[in-house]
Amino acid sequence: MVNTLSAGFGRADISPDVGVELSGFGWYIGRASTGVLEPLYANAIVWEAGAERGAIVSCDLIGIGRELSQRTREIIAQSCGIPYDHILVCCTHTHSGPATMELIGWGEADEAYLRTLPERIAESARIAAGSMAATELAYGEVAVEGISYNRETHTKDRPGGETDRTLKAVKLLQNGRMAGFIVHYSCHPVVMCERTSLISGDFVGMAINALSARTGATGLFLQGALGDQNPVFCHDDQEKSLQNIRVLSDRFTTYIEAALAAAQPTRLDVIAVQREDIRLQLAVPDRSLIVRHLQMIGYMQKYDDSLPEPVRRRLHFEKNVLERVEELFAQGAKDELETEIQAIRFGNLLFVTHPSEIFYAFHREIEARLRPFRTFIVGMANDAIGYVPTADKYELNDGAYSYPAWFVPFMIGQFPFRSDVGKRLTENLVRLGTALQDREPAV
Repeated sequence: MVNTLSAGFGRADISPDVGVELSGFGWYIGRASTGVLEPLYANAIVWEAGAERGAIVSCDLIGIGRELSQRTREIIAQSCGIPYDHILVCCTHTHSGPATMELIGWGEADEAYLRTLPERIAESARIAAGSMAATELAYGEVAVEGISYNRETHTKDRPGGETDRTLKAVKLLQNGRMAGFIVHYSCHPVVMCERTSLISGDFVGMAINALSARTGATGLFLQGALGDQNPVFCHDDQEKSLQNIRVLSDRFTTYIEAALAAAQPTRLDVIAVQREDIRLQLAVPDRSLIVRHLQMIGYMQKYDDSLPEPVRRRLHFEKNVLERVEELFAQGAKDELETEIQAIRFGNLLFVTHPSEIFYAFHREIEARLRPFRTFIVGMANDAIGYVPTADKYELNDGAYSYPAWFVPFMIGQFPFRSDVGKRLTENLVRLGTALQDREPAV
């Protein structure tokens, strides 16, 4: 039996006021926004097939933590009549938006903005739910080059390494016209970096906005395995970055258009959704070392006036991070983190989602194990838990430790993961994806 799908599309402006600190670079650099290059949006699709109803919302934000995500999904569930487990809220991971997840020293949160954000995101779904019409899906993909490089093995001056070489797209057609589209690719949207101060969804947001304006369709960008992926243009001053973002956005738009042009109809024999809570094991540090470092920082801060400003900022950052770790010990020092994964199936299209910045090697494995389905491995979804790097990143390298494995977890207020976290997350995603693959068509 082929399902009849209805869908609606909505967009809501979720831009903060100019002056808010931009999140994603630190420590305590005070990167206050000075203007808007491109508004930030929540772009939504609400879909319905028989008794099944769901929503996919993509936000031009760095990420949203579980509490904020839960509040947002609860509002959407109540106002749109959609089961909570059928709602996906994910983020593009732009670093030119407000602080919407815990990132100590990487941009100060605007509490007034955060209080209104769930309702503003939910508005996109409400608009979508009010514009439902019969919809057909078509899938296309295109080979990609010149967008990203692997920042763990290469540099922007000598780009290369293992990168995402395929851009995937879904075209949603109503009466033969494209009413919406979904784009999936793996790359940090950080053309606009620490030396820029303009609000934007970066090159992915700019490309989606341009194509949406050109076609009249609502576009969603779903972030992939971006953990070790950087754009070929990054870490330049604002003037150079403004030139670069237009070049890369145009290049990215051209690839999206090619994938959409190549799209072929998808048979919707099965439509299904499943969400699941999972637990990932943490490596609890030695508390005595935390206390020792706090005491040392306290001693050094007695001489703040004689220290260079960057050193003062770093000490301030380290103190706040370690005090957050002390809070975790006071709360019981749990050795596991509860988060969630989700899978959505539209015929032979399979979306498996997780809340992390996973390394691309895991993307390859998950995709291979879920073939022959066309699999979208979507990160920064329904929560934000930081990096999931490969196991080798947990080993000391010439006396240095890895930024994604050891530095970032403390920065986002949690203990580091155990080195097998990527394997465990991969197994969970494959298991959940396989469960939906095994669903039989309705008779």
